[in-house]
Amino acid sequence: MSAREAGLRRNARQSRHALQVARAAFGCESVVPAKLVTLWPDAPEAHTRLGAVLVELGYLDDAEAPYRAAITLRSDFAEAHYNRAPTLQNLGRLAVEHAYRAALRGLPNHAETHNNLGNVLLAMGRPVEADAAYREALTVRPPQYSEALNNLGNVLKITGRLAEAELAHQLALTIRPEYAEAHLSPGTTLDALGRIVEAEAAYREALTLCPDYAEAHYNLGIALFKLERFGDAEAAYRNTIRLRPDIVHAYNNLGCVLRLVDRIAESVDVFSQAAAICPDMAEAHYNLGASLAQLGHLSTSESAYRRALALCLAYVEARFGLAVLMLGMGRFEEGWQHYECRLSTRTSCITRRVRCSPVRTGRATHSRVARFSCGRKTASATCCNSAAISRC
Repeated sequence: MSAREAGLRRNARQSRHALQVARAAFGCESVVPAKLVTLWPDAPEAHTRLGAVLVELGYLDDAEAPYRAAITLRSDFAEAHYNRAPTLQNLGRLAVEHAYRAALRGLPNHAETHNNLGNVLLAMGRPVEADAAYREALTVRPPQYSEALNNLGNVLKITGRLAEAELAHQLALTIRPEYAEAHLSPGTTLDALGRIVEAEAAYREALTLCPDYAEAHYNLGIALFKLERFGDAEAAYRNTIRLRPDIVHAYNNLGCVLRLVDRIAESVDVFSQAAAICPDMAEAHYNLGASLAQLGHLSTSESAYRRALALCLAYVEARFGLAVLMLGMGRFEEGWQHYECRLSTRTSCITRRVRCSPVRTGRATHSRVARFSCGRKTASATCCNSAAISRC
């Protein structure tokens, strides 16, 4: 048996399993995509359509097999490569990138593929390449593609070109004023420009359009924090946690607010939650140590500071906090070592303007469901959603 024949048989077995999943999900035998695969097992379009149905049902892992079967049957089948990309998340972003690039080799003028490739590249820390991908999307489909414009604005902001970023975001907003994410991105750019009141207005407009938009609540909390409206900031962060309990920085920032208004015991609980959700988050351990020290819990405060330093050796503020703690406990030799070390250590993991500074979250915008046409059939696939965390 040749390697190709073996591969075809393996893909056929996996596609049959995907077929069973689809039938079970629909609860009947008359699934059109399933019948297409049964009737035409050598047709890549049939396997691709089955994969699209499984994606719609949320069975991403099972959807990968039919897409792979389609690609085995026809390696240049752009639709299969494009729709397969979101199913490869567990294999890492590099695999997703390769899938989108394979799709572009078959259909180079597909704007959504360029946009989604840009999202992946941005999530991989390659903003220059992401910039090029978004611009290519806009070249293919100018100027109506608001998602690509919005994403381009995000890249421009990340690379420090704030005036250009503001222009891109405003253009995206003009094209789709009803698009909530088009209000969020200008807000983060206005925040970076120091125009906090305008940023607040942009976040509130996003929430008017989409009240359950967790990222808008989160960024609103940061704007309100900077405006020293701590009660409103607390409410915004609590709304974020209610809607998206996985946004760990919302706990950290909420704890910062509670400590600033002298609700120290409550801040300890919130920082502890942040550290439990994300044990490798140095900021949470540092802030937990600071609050514990204020309550006089010196031993547990020391442990928290040491954990922050273990995660980020160059964390100046954690080293300073530990030094002050040691000196206050009469452990002068060790305390002075940490105190003097802070003078020669540059912060590499985090820079803060104040001890209790929040962190900001943003995300690349995308079409949640993209329609992809290759001339024969149209399949739908959930696009790559990448969430980027940036610090104030």
